[in-house]
Formats: sequence, C-alpha cells, structure tokens
Amino acid sequence: MRDRVQTTVCKEIREGPTYQSGVGISDSTVVVDEIPPPSSEPQQQSLSIKDKEFVFFDLETTGLARTSHILQVAAICGKETFSSYVMSKKPITPSASTITGLKLDNGTLYHHERRVNAVSISNALGSFLSFIEKQGNVFLVGHNIKSFDVHVLFQALNSCSLLDRMSKCVQVFLDTRFLFKLVHPNLCSYSQQYLSEVLLKCTYNAHNAVEDVLVLQRLFDTVHFCDGEHSSCTFTFQYALSVHNYQKVVDRNIPSLQGLIDKNVLSVRMAKKVAGSGLNFDCLRLAHSRSPDGIYNLFTELCDNKSVRVTKCKKIIDIVTQVFMSSNKS
Repeated sequence: MRDRVQTTVCKEIREGPTYQSGVGISDSTVVVDEIPPPSSEPQQQSLSIKDKEFVFFDLETTGLARTSHILQVAAICGKETFSSYVMSKKPITPSASTITGLKLDNGTLYHHERRVNAVSISNALGSFLSFIEKQGNVFLVGHNIKSFDVHVLFQALNSCSLLDRMSKCVQVFLDTRFLFKLVHPNLCSYSQQYLSEVLLKCTYNAHNAVEDVLVLQRLFDTVHFCDGEHSSCTFTFQYALSVHNYQKVVDRNIPSLQGLIDKNVLSVRMAKKVAGSGLNFDCLRLAHSRSPDGIYNLFTELCDNKSVRVTKCKKIIDIVTQVFMSSNKS
C-alpha cells in the first residue's frame, strides 16, 4: 500500500497537473513539462568462462576520451589475426599521436612516418565483425576495455548501424585488467606493458593494436582459470550496452548540475547518480515547484529493480531542497 501511494505521488511530481483527475489539456494553467521516469545504474551480469572461444582485441584512438574516434582495430583468435587502420574524421590529439605514433597529414594516415592504408570506419568495423563471426559466438577480450574501449567501440558501431550485428556474435566481454588484479593482487601497476615485463619477461612495441593483442593473448595464457572467481571479470553484451546508454544519459545531464557541484551541494559522484537517473537541473526545479517535498519524492522514487532513484539520505535531500527554497525567496 505504501509503495503504491509513493508511486502515485512520484507520478504526480513527474507529470504535473495533467495527471490530476479533472484536469484537461485545454486548461490554461497546465504545465506540460514532464520529468522522465527513473533509470537506474545497470547491474553487472557475468557468465562462466570455461570452454569458450576467445577473441582478443585492441583499439588505437584519436584521444583518451570516450568520445574519441578509432584509428586502428586489431584482433587475434588462435593464430588468426586481423588489423585495419581507420581514416578518422576527428583530429588526433598530440598526446595520442605521441603514444600511438599515428598522425594525419593532408588526408593520409601515417604510423611512425610510414604511410598506412586506412579505410572508412564502417568498412573497418564490418571487416572486424566478419572476423569475429568466423569464430562463432565468442568472448571478446581486451585490456581496460570496460572503462574505455567498449564505449568507443559501441559509439562507432552505433554510428554505422552495426550494434545489432555485434550482439549476434559477441556473447560476453572479459576485461583482463580486472583479471590480473585478481590473479596478481599485489603488483604496483596493471598496465599491459608492465604485466608483459613482469609475467612474460619481455618488452614490446606497445600501443600498436596488433602488437597489443599478440602480447595480451600470451598474458592470458599464463592464467589458470578458476571459474567461480574469474568469471567476475566478465560482463555480458547487454550489460555493456546498458552501461554505454546510461553513460550517455549522465553526459547529457551532468553539465546542468555543475553549479550544484561547484557550490558543494552535490558531490561529483552524487551528481552523476542524479544525472544517470534521468534528471537535470530543470527537472529538480520543476519537481520543487510542484511540491515542497518534490525533491524528496523524486530522489526516493523506486526503480524497476526496487532500488531508489537517487538516494534516501535526508541530509542530501534537504540540502538540495534548500537550494530551491532559497531561490524562490530571492
């Protein structure tokens, strides 16, 4: 009963007067703005890693941001390798050029001053998927991919309308950075270069995607798997897609909350949670204008997974509410 009442109140806060009985579309006082329903941070889904086909992959990109474009994609499965350079429409940052040795000059891509054959991103990704499809339904393995490569890859796949095609041939991702943190918990670094020096006793031409996947496959072969423990390093394609979409919501809403961050009303972490739940500053202002308890009802609204939309913390809710109360007085 209590949950049903809260759901009704939250819906009234989100939808405004149009939700009230007897209020019609012709009412001149109707507020048509609606606050979006709650979205929650995706929960990780892992799968068993026993007896799977592994494809190791790596990307070189125009920069270090998740919005970077792909310059090279490489993969290896068994002894079969794949590599393609990409002609990016986005300029390469100086730091990325220094790291990768890649640079664009008058529409030509060079790797350490050597001209390379670069194709469009759609052709490169199409060939990459064809390589994966030959292997069957695979685990796609990479280093530090959960926080970077998967986001860059999904952005590129989406721009080429290839996400659905990948979903049919990639079952799960495995991030070897998490894997080696589990297997070797006391190392001072988990960069692939350092792991190569410590575990393989060798150095290599890092930040060339082909060399990276060759070494990563060798590093992976040093691990003796314990499925119950190491499966935690995996995440499903659907989870990865949900995280990617969730991050896009955060990126869209977080700029409007910067003022609350600057005034220490919200921590960066809490602001990202607010943003990820589908709320921006205007949503908060609208909720408060509809009810003195609007922020409370919005933040504590239940999501489909029964978690709260943002937080139940009274201190945080009161501080945010006070911002809008003060604004109304002034």
